[in-house]
Amino acid sequence: MGSSSSGARAEPQVVNEESFKVTCVGHSLVNDTYEYDFFVQPPASTGAPGQTVRRSFKELQRLGHAMSARWPRASLRTPSRPFFEVPGEQGEVMERSLRAMLSLEPFPRSTALRHFLGIAMPPPADLSDGHVAGHWRLGAEMRLPLGAAATVMSFCEAHVALKVCTRVCKALQAAVLHPTSWPRLTVSSRVAERCIDSLCRILWRTCVGVQVLTLDLTFQQGHLGVALPAQLLLRQLRSLTLRLGDPEAQAFACDLLSCVESPKLWELRLSAQLTAQLLNAASMALLPTEQPLRRLALTALPDARLGAGTVAAVRALLDSAPRVADLAISVEDAFGGDSRWFERCGPLETPVLQTMMALNLESLTFDFLSDELLLAISSSSDRALWPQLRRAKLSGCKRVLEDPDGMLGVLLSKLGEELEEFALLIDLEVPVRSFSAGILHQRLGSLPNWWQERANLRSLELNWHAFDDEGIASLVEGCPQLEVLLLDRAEYWTDNTMSRLLESLPHLHRLRLRQSSMMSDRALYELLQTPQRLVLEIEPSYAMSSYVLDQLNPSFHSTSNLVEVQLLKPQLDEEETLWPDLSFNFGRCASHVYIGAYPAPGLLRDEAVRLSRALRVFSGHQPHGESPTVVRHTRSGLLVVTADTSYSNMSALKLFNQSNNRGEVVTNVRLRGGRVQLEGILRDGSKHRCELHVDPAEAPIPDALVGCQLNDGSWVKTVLEDGRVLAALGKRFQVSVQSMHPGKACLMLKSVYFSEKLRVSLKNLSAEWLLESQKHVQLLPGPEPSGTEAHDHWYQATQFKREEFDSAETYIFDGHGTLWGVRNSLGQGVSNLDLEEQVIQKVNSLIAAGKQVIFATNDSNYSRRLYIDRLLKHGIRLCHDDEFSRSKAKQKVVTAAFTCAWFLKKALIRKPFVICSHPGLLEELREAGITDYVATIDHDGRAKEEYFAPVTKENVTKLVQQSKDVDAIVVGWDQQLTALKVAVAAAFLKWSR
Repeated sequence: MGSSSSGARAEPQVVNEESFKVTCVGHSLVNDTYEYDFFVQPPASTGAPGQTVRRSFKELQRLGHAMSARWPRASLRTPSRPFFEVPGEQGEVMERSLRAMLSLEPFPRSTALRHFLGIAMPPPADLSDGHVAGHWRLGAEMRLPLGAAATVMSFCEAHVALKVCTRVCKALQAAVLHPTSWPRLTVSSRVAERCIDSLCRILWRTCVGVQVLTLDLTFQQGHLGVALPAQLLLRQLRSLTLRLGDPEAQAFACDLLSCVESPKLWELRLSAQLTAQLLNAASMALLPTEQPLRRLALTALPDARLGAGTVAAVRALLDSAPRVADLAISVEDAFGGDSRWFERCGPLETPVLQTMMALNLESLTFDFLSDELLLAISSSSDRALWPQLRRAKLSGCKRVLEDPDGMLGVLLSKLGEELEEFALLIDLEVPVRSFSAGILHQRLGSLPNWWQERANLRSLELNWHAFDDEGIASLVEGCPQLEVLLLDRAEYWTDNTMSRLLESLPHLHRLRLRQSSMMSDRALYELLQTPQRLVLEIEPSYAMSSYVLDQLNPSFHSTSNLVEVQLLKPQLDEEETLWPDLSFNFGRCASHVYIGAYPAPGLLRDEAVRLSRALRVFSGHQPHGESPTVVRHTRSGLLVVTADTSYSNMSALKLFNQSNNRGEVVTNVRLRGGRVQLEGILRDGSKHRCELHVDPAEAPIPDALVGCQLNDGSWVKTVLEDGRVLAALGKRFQVSVQSMHPGKACLMLKSVYFSEKLRVSLKNLSAEWLLESQKHVQLLPGPEPSGTEAHDHWYQATQFKREEFDSAETYIFDGHGTLWGVRNSLGQGVSNLDLEEQVIQKVNSLIAAGKQVIFATNDSNYSRRLYIDRLLKHGIRLCHDDEFSRSKAKQKVVTAAFTCAWFLKKALIRKPFVICSHPGLLEELREAGITDYVATIDHDGRAKEEYFAPVTKENVTKLVQQSKDVDAIVVGWDQQLTALKVAVAAAFLKWSR
């Protein structure tokens, strides 16, 4: 087989028609460029499924040039791109061109063609001479590389690859059928319904010999009812790990656990939304075990709230594994700011803790610390709790931990002396984090009793407890063998603390310090001169110079023993910060974000931006129409967002709020790492949304246009829901707003905002770009109207139309000033009593018509029962005067006392201190199940005499000591407020800190 004299490649002769087939199935517009979807169907003999690839016309042109160079005698013609592209016709032209190329290579061999069709490697032909059964043949002198066969197998599903390969390879067939060939099996899928049949077939083949099974499954569809094969029994299983992402996967896992009959099972890991059904199935799987289970891990999904049934199932599971040595009951994202707790059940609050205390543990991970746990372990003897425990990582939510410092002292005094690694981490819920930033924690001084007999301790991690110099001295004295020390609260450390720490811990090789505001460069010099080879993580303070911080880098200071240095950012980073509405006045300055009532002029200068390291500025107090104004600084990259929607709708209804000048206009501003999300509603009800990046090169079009200025002086403010951009130009009290196609905005950009991403070509110009921009004018507030004109304007804006009022289905009425105590301010000859009677009749007619009528009051003196009495007294026919009707009518009454009791119950408040002078609030607390409260009045409303005594230290201490476990302060309407009541409330707040 020689080449022709011209060197041209001869066309292949194909015996059969079986080859790869291509069909154009659709198109889409991506970044103003049409892209076409082609369905690639492999030959049926391969057993491989088809796939869809998306390609542009430019990619087809490159493919045509490559194929023309490979087959010069085939006369391939690559279609030229028309000036006006019609997607349907162009897709047919591209499909015909691809079919012509596949006629040359039915099994694509050219790299360009395989890349275009998304084929890693085409299936090989039969190894024999000539052509048989319609397939290509390779010459006997050619051998198929093993890598090519592996690529073909990866193109198919697992069961298809096994089915195809075992037909031609006897060794592979024997290996697949032999049970000992599958000691380990790991399957992970986020679309489990696609592979569940293959998994069941493989499990049925391998169940006899599999010893380690790991499944990570999440179904996208529910209620599939997946059934496992009959006679599936896992009898040699030693380790089982299940990570389940949805209820359907949990149901599958329950069936799989019922198939476990292995006497050798020693490790079980479950990561799911823990339910009683799943845990009971795990308990049943442990019954046949002859060798006791040694390692058990239960990981709940975030925001875990284990009910009484689930807690009972956890206890039953622990009873089934009495010899477990490594126990983990944790949360997947333990520090994501989600609340978590065990449901209280039984007389001892959480009996599962007593079961845990009876185990002989060597390693413990527990993320559900609470005051109940503190109460349970306080009764045990010192150093007697888990005497063989070597590793303990404990955490909990501050919401259910009243005294984290006390928790640390109890744990250190009760845990065994063999402890080598200890971590106690306290998590704050997301809504509380921003409020707790900057608050100093309680100072912990010298506590030698805590650290006695802790010479074996090698690792210590704490994120809540703040030790001072004396506290660190007692710590290092009791734990001289520490190798890892991770502390997130070092606000009371001084430079002397650092020198004493490095001298007393010769084996220290990792140190982490946060919030070290009192340390200076002297402490950093101590670290540079330390003899230990140290990995350092430190959050710089304001007293540390950048020069010395640079010296910490091992590459700058070769004589230092610092192996690695990491400068930490503040824990309250912008990724955890959320300001839902920046039209209010905020005042906060951090290293990368500045928020204030208005942007200071000096802050916007290049030098000021460089020195402050600010990347984003958010401001208010400057009305900018219906959406925020965004300006991006061209040289420094500073992003300025002015989010004030005041005066965006001056004709808004003022019935409930005379100052309403926004109407339905609202914008949410969210900070998510390096991104800013703007989302809201305009005056006409249309929605807008865009996402801004610190680096403008990362933002896609049209979001990249927001903050840029056009040639006519207007600024692009946001992106509408139809994809058009909104630009605005303000002149005096008028704002000219126009919406346009993003392509037109790119053409109108000022030269300083030109970039490669925003550069457009005239050949991509479409008729849609040339449509006239939609323009309208927004009026900003000018001089306020006065006199009769202003009064008439306000009166018209506060009136309901009769049709609007009568067509409503739900009505919410206040009492005083609306139903009774009304005054006629119009002066039309109707007395106040007559007007009140007309209002009562109208309300009764609404009730009789079957409308939903709700009565609300912000007066905390009234319970719902008392407020119903008052409604009936004024003639409101809300219900009949019997016990059953009154109880049913409570569903239509909302009082401040009722909402307060509801909130306290949801917040798990058990013993509030209540300041009030009427029994309505106490009545609602009792109905909510909160009976152990401390109030300034009796149940019948009589004031307690002890709260009228003078304010002295003895009186305050006496009242506080009577109720030390108060967990909330509730201030109602108290007409007899005394200084002693305020002092006691302040003492409770101080005590809780």
